[in-house]
Amino acid sequence: MPIFKISALFLLMCSGLTLAAGHTIAIDPGHEPSKSGAQGTCGTSEVVYNDLIAQKLKAGLDSYSVFLTRQPGEEVKVTGGLLKEVPGVSEGLWRRNMTLMARPAVANAKHADAFISIHHDSVSKRHQARRAELCDGKGGVTVTDEFRGKYKIGFNVFVNNDAQEPNRTRSIKLAKLIGNAMIVMGRAPSDYHFYPVDDCKS
Repeated sequence: MPIFKISALFLLMCSGLTLAAGHTIAIDPGHEPSKSGAQGTCGTSEVVYNDLIAQKLKAGLDSYSVFLTRQPGEEVKVTGGLLKEVPGVSEGLWRRNMTLMARPAVANAKHADAFISIHHDSVSKRHQARRAELCDGKGGVTVTDEFRGKYKIGFNVFVNNDAQEPNRTRSIKLAKLIGNAMIVMGRAPSDYHFYPVDDCKS
């Protein structure tokens, strides 16, 4: 059962980004109730944390036009016509990944200037330990002492790093601004989530 690390995209300092007031930002609360993601130390699903942070982030960006790709506690709504909003995606790939691909499709349909997806990272099972004293003595899961001694536990900021991605340069610039804002807030970047150190191949 995976556990959470501090997430990549807690962005209540977006005023320093290169988006002018009034621009449109799509905030994507990762996962959904039926695919709830990782489990926290005391068993709370990732989707619950993603929903909470997405709402706080939306409230903190009141000088922008902000919308969520799905509402808290709700499934992703896949409507007809969204496929055309993700150019280059085949019907077969769309059918296999509809609730995932509907998120950027909704952002494209609403002409978002930025797309920010909120997730809470997990660590693989080999790096997990159960501790009886956690969760008010009910027991919970945390990272092993060995893991804690070897890696920095912190945030990650991911971008689509495909060289053919037309907005790659702007995405990297935005990611750096977000990362710098997180550091100013006192958060530390993680040095764990990269393949083959971890099981994540994305």
